[in-house]
Amino acid sequence: MAKEYTSIMLVLLVTIKSAKGQQMLKKQVHFRDPDTITDWIMLLETLLQWVEWLNSTTMPMKDVLRCPQKHQYIMQLIKKISRREVGMGLKTTKFHCILHMVEDMLAYGVSLEVDTSFNEMHHKPSKMVAALTQKDKSKFEEQVHARLEEVHLLALAEQEMERRFLANYYDGHEFDKPVAKAKPNHTGAKVFFVSTHPQSGRNFKSELGANAPKLGSR
Repeated sequence: MAKEYTSIMLVLLVTIKSAKGQQMLKKQVHFRDPDTITDWIMLLETLLQWVEWLNSTTMPMKDVLRCPQKHQYIMQLIKKISRREVGMGLKTTKFHCILHMVEDMLAYGVSLEVDTSFNEMHHKPSKMVAALTQKDKSKFEEQVHARLEEVHLLALAEQEMERRFLANYYDGHEFDKPVAKAKPNHTGAKVFFVSTHPQSGRNFKSELGANAPKLGSR
C-alpha cells in the first residue's frame, strides 16, 4: 500500500548505506560506479525528509511558497537517479501532479487534510462478497447486494452477542464497555438494547418487529 512505501524506502536506505549492502550492489553493473551509490543515498534521504515534511501538521507559508522550486529539484533528482524504463517512463499523471501539490496546499491546507484512502477502499467489502456469489451475470448485482446485507447483519449480530451496544448514546463509541450487562434472555429475540443510562443503569430497548428472526437464524 502507498503508506508502506516510506518504510520500504527506509529499508532500502539502510541497506545501501551498510557495508554488506554496498558489497552486494557493487556486483551489479548499474552500481559499479561508487558515485551511483552516493546518488541513491542522497535521493532516498531527500525523499524521506520530503515525506516527513508533507506529514507536518502545520507549515509556514514561506515554506509552502517555495515548494514549486523545491519540488522541481526533487523531480529532477528522481529523473536523473532512478530513471523508470518501463511503460511510459516518468511521463505519468502522478509524477506530473507533484508540480501542482502547492496549489492544493494553498487551497485546502496541509497535506494531512486531504485523504483519499476511503475513496480507494470503499469498494473492498463489495469485492469480498462478490467472490461468494454464483458469478451469474443475470443475478450478479442482486446476489452481491444480498451477500453484502448478510455481512452487515452478521456484524450487527456480533456486536449484540458481544454486548457492544449498537448505538451507545451515553458512553460514546460502540466498542466501549457497557455500564450494565444486558440480560441474555432479552438479547437476540424481538428486542435489542440500544444503550444503558450511566446513572440509573436502565437499559434502553428497541423493537425489531413482530416477524424479526432471532440472532443466529438465517
